[in-house]
Amino acid sequence: MTLEVGGQGYAIDLRHVLRVTDPLWSAIPRRPDCPAAVRGVYGYVGNLYTVFDLSILLGGVAQADARAMLLLRPVPGLPVARVALLAGMTTGVMDVVDIDSSGPPAAHPLAGLPDGRVVAALDPVRLFSAHHFGV
Repeated sequence: MTLEVGGQGYAIDLRHVLRVTDPLWSAIPRRPDCPAAVRGVYGYVGNLYTVFDLSILLGGVAQADARAMLLLRPVPGLPVARVALLAGMTTGVMDVVDIDSSGPPAAHPLAGLPDGRVVAALDPVRLFSAHHFGV
């Protein structure tokens, strides 16, 4: 699945995505150790998802106009059991034609798309590995 955050293109393996929905969530009282990337919580079929701002996780500023929210399937190694990611928008579903993971270990690999674009391929475990989450 391809998406945009802060005008930049990204991709995430569709196998990680349970559902794409409108960015609706409930604000939560902020604890002192709650990271800035946590925007609130979202309930879906009896499960509570922690909503993270993908822009902040990627080192940017909070998104004022997120138009999509991705509910991720449970992934071993994530700091919370159920994760929702806010994105600027989703731009489609397409196959990755090439992936270059030769960059530094902390960097997201680059993925070549059939339309010629090159985007960062987001791995949920890598995305959260550089952050401490007291949630």
